[in-house]
Amino acid sequence: MTDTKKRTTLGGVVPATITPFDAEERINADALRTLMTWNQSQGADSFFIGGSSAECFLLSPEERKEVFAIAAERRQEVYLIAHVGAISTREAEDYARCAARLGYDTIAATPPFYYGFGSREFCAYYRDIADATGMPVIIYNFPGNTGKHLDLANSEIIKLLRDGTILGVKHTNQEVYELERIKHINHPDEWLR
Repeated sequence: MTDTKKRTTLGGVVPATITPFDAEERINADALRTLMTWNQSQGADSFFIGGSSAECFLLSPEERKEVFAIAAERRQEVYLIAHVGAISTREAEDYARCAARLGYDTIAATPPFYYGFGSREFCAYYRDIADATGMPVIIYNFPGNTGKHLDLANSEIIKLLRDGTILGVKHTNQEVYELERIKHINHPDEWLR
């Protein structure tokens, strides 16, 4: 436990937690708590819960929600981001509502993948998740795993990035130049300093 005041905005170093399991392949809640305590002792005041490092797409819906609940025990101490991405918008909304009930600060989602969703479906997915909870949303841009590239030239994507639906982008992509393009879309009159 930390004695510092809880961060109220996204910032700093945000560890992406893993999902620890016991010998019977059940979620090891004690190991997750120990890991979060150690991360906090090293200065972490925010956590990204349930993403790729946590093997989210290998977990059952119940296991994903269990991990959210364990991490939410720290909601008074740390800034929490729940990864709610799913192929189905309805499933992503369900995870988002769970995170909201548990007191998370922000939600993040990989885009819906596998099927050939276009830019309209992509944008509707993020808006629907945001509307389901009223929470800020982070696009989890991980084209190496999802096969979905963030098309920064597409007018619908640009509108989504500018209309207040999206808090930010978790950029897990080796195309680093995209960071400048994302910043330029959101702040066209500024240049990277």
